Amino acid sequence: MNTQQLTDILAQLAADRPIFHSEADFQHQLALRLSHAGYRVRLEIPLSIQGNEVDINAEVDLLIIGPDEQRTAIELKYVTAQKFIVHEGESFNLRQNWGTNLSRFDCWADFQRVGAFVAAGHADNGFAVFLTNVADAWNVDASLTANLGQQFSMHESRNVPANTILNWVGNPTIGSVSRKRLPPYSPLIVPQHAVCNWRDFSDFLGCNGRFRYLLQSL
Repeated sequence: MNTQQLTDILAQLAADRPIFHSEADFQHQLALRLSHAGYRVRLEIPLSIQGNEVDINAEVDLLIIGPDEQRTAIELKYVTAQKFIVHEGESFNLRQNWGTNLSRFDCWADFQRVGAFVAAGHADNGFAVFLTNVADAWNVDASLTANLGQQFSMHESRNVPANTILNWVGNPTIGSVSRKRLPPYSPLIVPQHAVCNWRDFSDFLGCNGRFRYLLQSL
């Protein structure tokens, strides 16, 4: 699967399901769409990868196999600000799960994880997809703030060379940062040159009504 094929699939998905109840809902619906498009799809496969020279047990959100037997790993994030939306008679009561520092870290961590899946031979290529209705994600340059996660900014047009090291500022401890975001899970190393080009997914208008996604490819 290449970038154009995935963006086409996401556009088709957005036409039918412009909003999701949860990340699991997003994952399931994308898996169904990929399956209908002729891909073999597996969810949450446990795999061993390297992180900061340490073996780490991880699970790939989606592993898809195309007709040509190419294996593509996809990591997904669906991060929301609080919003109540009724779409085609169905109520979506989105909860606030965006974290100024943690969500940005998770975005880059997914990209690093995809790189690790490919490097370990579990996949031939891969993508990290971060879908959100939080405008700060693409509007705010976190590197200009005093936040401990300032290096993890994901603002529109950010250009990050391959092998850039991204780390927390200062020495965060468990409490301010969860164990899964501390060594050996950090610092993060960007596996391939990345430019943060955000794409529109859907728009319900009003505060927190616009959904966009960042697609990083390897």
